[in-house]
Amino acid sequence: MIDIIETTLELAKEKFEKFGFKEEQINHLISSGRKDLEQEMSKLKEILSQTDIDTTTLNNSLHALKGLLLNMGNSKIADKLIELKNSDDTQLKIEQIKSIFKF
Repeated sequence: MIDIIETTLELAKEKFEKFGFKEEQINHLISSGRKDLEQEMSKLKEILSQTDIDTTTLNNSLHALKGLLLNMGNSKIADKLIELKNSDDTQLKIEQIKSIFKF
């Protein structure tokens, strides 16, 4: 989980620099992005810890994370989450999410 956050923040910094944002703006966006990623990943981890997982709630969390990752430039992981969200095999989905985020 930490690796994905740090990688995403590095990608976001590069992306924001290319857009011409000032350092102060970048620092604010990175700080906000870290907070949002940590919160959403914590929600996902909580969802996965439940014995009876609601697939709608799980898919909503995957959708939120996908959006954050795409906005911050981590399309590689975002694309994986899109695939997982569209998967009908809930057990495989859960196993792959745990593997990706190292939960």
